[in-house]
Amino acid sequence: MAFGSKADLLSEVIKVAVAGDDAPVPLASRDSWTAMIDAGGQSTLTAFATLSTEICGRTAGLLAVASTAAESDEKLAEMRASALHQRHQDCATVIGALSADGSLTSGYTPVEATDIFYALTSPETFLVLTRERGWPPAQYKKWLARTLAASLLNNGRAHEMAQSKQTH
Repeated sequence: MAFGSKADLLSEVIKVAVAGDDAPVPLASRDSWTAMIDAGGQSTLTAFATLSTEICGRTAGLLAVASTAAESDEKLAEMRASALHQRHQDCATVIGALSADGSLTSGYTPVEATDIFYALTSPETFLVLTRERGWPPAQYKKWLARTLAASLLNNGRAHEMAQSKQTH
């Protein structure tokens, strides 16, 4: 009764699950987020992989339910769109930090790098690997950190591929 609607209740449950507590502090305003952003390069991506694995472990199933429910509930659809936009903005913040510290590959524009980061870190990817394929969270976290680094860091494979394209 305190939430007004099922959409409001589900939204609140997801917010608490993302944060891991009910403190009214957005994820991007928390000390752990700031420390992750400030770490730089591989350390930022490793910390993000850890954080993402924890968050997806708490939220991926809820988000899948919310996504399905949003197909027939306008309020949930609006909440989902807002949450997806915020997740994309958080990804852009990480990419911005990698760009600022010089560790982002020149193989992609910041917009492309943000989209790649967004796709790789999606709750859907987490569910495919952990639920469908049976990976333990520790294996997912290790894969995510390696894949993000190989795709986005200037010493990763993406950089090598970009260099190869320039010489051919």
